[in-house]
Amino acid sequence: GLWCLREDGQALFMTYDPVQKVVGLTNHKIGGAFGDGDAVIESITAIPGGGRDELWMIVKRTIDGATVRYVERMSEYLITESKKQEDCIYTDSEIEFDGRNTDTGKTFSLTGSTWAAGSNATMTAVGHAPFSSNAVGYVYGLQDPGEESYSVTDRNYKVTVTSILSSNAATVSLVDDIPEVLQSNATPVWSRIVSTLSGADHLEGETVCILADGAVQPDVIVSSGSVALKYPAAVVRIGLCYPTYMAPCRPDASYQFGTSQGRYGKIIEAYIRVWRSLGFTVGKDLDSLRQPLGRKASTPSGVPVTLVSGDVRADIDNGWSLNSDIFIYTDRPLPLQVLAIYAELAST
Repeated sequence: GLWCLREDGQALFMTYDPVQKVVGLTNHKIGGAFGDGDAVIESITAIPGGGRDELWMIVKRTIDGATVRYVERMSEYLITESKKQEDCIYTDSEIEFDGRNTDTGKTFSLTGSTWAAGSNATMTAVGHAPFSSNAVGYVYGLQDPGEESYSVTDRNYKVTVTSILSSNAATVSLVDDIPEVLQSNATPVWSRIVSTLSGADHLEGETVCILADGAVQPDVIVSSGSVALKYPAAVVRIGLCYPTYMAPCRPDASYQFGTSQGRYGKIIEAYIRVWRSLGFTVGKDLDSLRQPLGRKASTPSGVPVTLVSGDVRADIDNGWSLNSDIFIYTDRPLPLQVLAIYAELAST
């Protein structure tokens, strides 16, 4: 593909596939605003890095009443099954917190006499020294030491640091009942869990989107460089959301006396074939969008709705009209990859 920069500061991407004979241009808006309009891209360049060509840009925005310019790099898309949902990067000017431990040499172990929630215990760190006066109030989630790595979708057992004994030992309050597998047993499968994320000074006063442990949380306004989460999480990404929509060519059907174009018709139902997608809406226009996917009753509380691959039925009530359009829209920090659209049409 080819990235292009328009004179008005908007980016265009040209998809070129000579095998499929596909050439198409799409407009890409950047999150945030400059004055009363959209954020402005002033410069772009492609730089090899990370095994791919990275797009770098200088973006001009109005932040907290002032004009600012940020150098930003477009992240890699969620393109492989191995990339986890909580690692989605679908916001602009993003910051992140990842509290998951990835070093098997760094462990925590709990010692105590009672293991019910509300009890106190001593937590000892081996291979690292994480405790200082600032650590009072920190929350850690511990998981079965037999697991390969920390998973945000698996059950974790939380403890809160209440006092510091040394750089590698602290008194903790048990938030959950601690199972036998974690009683006096060291585990490298742990994460720090936060309820507030700092370091967002560059987005002061902006409304930001939040993806926390793979689930979308309510948008919030950055205040004093910090963002308060509705639900504590181990992996948090915040940034500026941007609207994305697609409106394919109007569906056509052949009839005995010609085409369906120019005839009154309606869409009876439509199926959107997606791959690893979530958080989108579908409708006859941008003012009548409905969400075809949502949380099921069988999904446990606190576990994010998983990305969907396959055909999703969309209820499009467009009535009888000359316009049988289908719009697909998202402004959430989640992936949307549409493979095909199938519609059943009725025409006069």
